[in-house]
Amino acid sequence: IFFNIDRIVDEVVLVNKIFVPESNDSPANRAFNECDLLIVKGTGNYDAFRGEKYRGKTAIFLLKIKCEPVAEDMGVEEGRFIVKVAQYD
Repeated sequence: IFFNIDRIVDEVVLVNKIFVPESNDSPANRAFNECDLLIVKGTGNYDAFRGEKYRGKTAIFLLKIKCEPVAEDMGVEEGRFIVKVAQYD
């Protein structure tokens, strides 16, 4: 709302915990199946989505690198804030 994203997108669906695609028939899962762009915030959600292949979707990961395994996976040092774009064809 602060950035007025709700004015330029079809729908904003928020999830309070880690979202696992196709785990249920929630509004978030329905939106996930229909979308072509994912904005994935936080290390936990990065862990849930990294390495997965979701054909036809682009993911924008927003997170702070808090541990060595994720730092190695991203190729950056711990403590950095990262914005990574991944396209799954």
